[in-house]
Amino acid sequence: MIVMNNPNGHRRWVIQSFLIGLVLSACASVGPDFNKPKVQLPKQWSAEKVLTVSESRKFNVQWWTDFADPVMDHLIDVAYQQNLPLQIAGVRIMEARARLGFAVGQQYPQMQEINAAYANVGLSKHSPNLSPIMATKFNQAQTDFDASWELDVWGRFRRGIESASAGMAASIAAYDAALVSLTAEVARVYVLIRTFQERLAIARSNAEIERQSYQLALARFQDGAVSKLD
Repeated sequence: MIVMNNPNGHRRWVIQSFLIGLVLSACASVGPDFNKPKVQLPKQWSAEKVLTVSESRKFNVQWWTDFADPVMDHLIDVAYQQNLPLQIAGVRIMEARARLGFAVGQQYPQMQEINAAYANVGLSKHSPNLSPIMATKFNQAQTDFDASWELDVWGRFRRGIESASAGMAASIAAYDAALVSLTAEVARVYVLIRTFQERLAIARSNAEIERQSYQLALARFQDGAVSKLD
């Protein structure tokens, strides 16, 4: 048992202990830290060569321009400007950025208020106890400031910032995935259309060759050069 005869010293000791505990508790956040889940990955890539980050940067990000096809470039640009799912993904990035800003703002005073007042006061000449040297008119101004701030003792706001930051990163990744899928799908369909156009042109050319061969065989049959089997 500890006996303290000085009440002021006891009060000071209690306050200091409370402040030390408050500072130590503010250093740690409630709940466990996020740990990346373990995923079973293959020991090596199926490709023969894996590009490093520095090597991948040498490639053109707008890979479809390597085909030097202005029609493909135009179609991908139109799809980028008018594709609704891509625009929705972009809006979600803005939404996630706003949520992150709101979460960061929770660490600062949540309410701020400033009040001001000004008055021009005039005293009547017939007021009692009015001194002849006293001014009968004077100005009166008043200002005050008030702020409300919830301290992040247990790390609730810091956890909110971590969550909002992760949500924003996920929104950006979703937008990038949508953009990659969009450009790849437009390019794939365009190449498929051009492939069928070439195959159709070849089929029409073969049909014309067959028609000419038939006309030649018919003329030779009519002249008696070949039999009807030809």
